[in-house]
Amino acid sequence: MVSNVSVSAQDATLETIMGAKLLRAAKAEAKLSDHDILIKHRCAMIEKHMSLTSSILDKATEYSCTAPVVGVAFYAGKDLGHHSPQKVSSYILDTFNHHGIEAKIYTKLNHSYGSQVVFLMRGGRYMLNPVDPLKGISSIEGFAAEAKLVALKDGIISTAELEKWVKSNVAYIPKSS
Repeated sequence: MVSNVSVSAQDATLETIMGAKLLRAAKAEAKLSDHDILIKHRCAMIEKHMSLTSSILDKATEYSCTAPVVGVAFYAGKDLGHHSPQKVSSYILDTFNHHGIEAKIYTKLNHSYGSQVVFLMRGGRYMLNPVDPLKGISSIEGFAAEAKLVALKDGIISTAELEKWVKSNVAYIPKSS
């Protein structure tokens, strides 16, 4: 049974907004609980009920549903100093790779509100809400470790696959359970 969800402006994080939007879109799924919609069947519900656009956030969301991988939405503003968006993107991808996570980055150039990155796994089931690129980069190690545990908890991978994945220091897509 899908609940009637509303999000107040003061509590609105990208994560809560996306969750509320998904619950509203999947309200016809009367046999599924909110937990099933938001966690267990999240990517299937996104594919079935959401009209994804060509925005970089939607592209990153869609990619993050393809496997235990991370979709990155990078809004590159004019506040990157002497670092090009390509250099920042490469560093983000290299850092994810170093922690064994396959990631794909989608970039919007000349973002008028300053630079931000968003990391998503499993359609936003696990995500880092928008932060500046430096904070995002410093969060990758913890995000990668937590993403691996989320994949195990959600039954996407086995404990044996988790063990291999944790030991990997190159991008690795574990086999699904």
